[in-house]
Amino acid sequence: MTRVLLCLLLVLLGAPLRADTERATYDAVLLGLPVGRLEVAWRLDDGAYAASAAFRAAGLARLVSSGVYAGSSEGTRRAGRLIPGAVETERDFGRRPFKVRMRYADGVPEILTLSPDTARYRRLDPATQGGTLDPVSFALAFLRPVAATEACGRQFELFDGARRSRIEVGPALREGGVLRCTGRYVRVDGYTPEELAERTEYAFSAVFAAVAGGQVRLVEVDFDSVLGPAALRLRSE
Repeated sequence: MTRVLLCLLLVLLGAPLRADTERATYDAVLLGLPVGRLEVAWRLDDGAYAASAAFRAAGLARLVSSGVYAGSSEGTRRAGRLIPGAVETERDFGRRPFKVRMRYADGVPEILTLSPDTARYRRLDPATQGGTLDPVSFALAFLRPVAATEACGRQFELFDGARRSRIEVGPALREGGVLRCTGRYVRVDGYTPEELAERTEYAFSAVFAAVAGGQVRLVEVDFDSVLGPAALRLRSE
């Protein structure tokens, strides 16, 4: 595990946080069994943001893989939109470790370092990926509390340094005291033929519940996976 990945995990999984840092923890479930934990921490300042995200395998999943994901992103906020500035992410699930550092200029990403730097991860020209969000910025946009009118009916274009994907969130349906919206994750470009043959779309259902200040936040998302039904569920603080 590299120094950057270790530091990110320490920040998210136990190190003291700044008083103005917010945090959310989600339990990952597959086929009804716990398989991991996702933690996201963020800080919003006037016109700027900083966020980190980390995932660790847990439960029976650790018998198969000690998989971890960690990333950080910081950037600016304009008219409610997040615009990345500097991004660093790393994942290692025992199959194909991947690490990337990017910086953005006017919303257009540039690769600073890429590991492994192979043709597999160079299918897309970063200069053509303007207007996209990195995965950590997307996590902040989707998981943090927002106005009820902004929770659903959104679309996100993502670029992780090698691949482009799209997350489409449909209109809201009120069910009792919560909002529910369905959506789909779409693999767009940069994937191998084998990955595209495996699957290109994954359906999901997201549930948002009211929090203080008249806002709502994501409390559960149920989705398809290649291994079966899966979910992320907000853990009570």
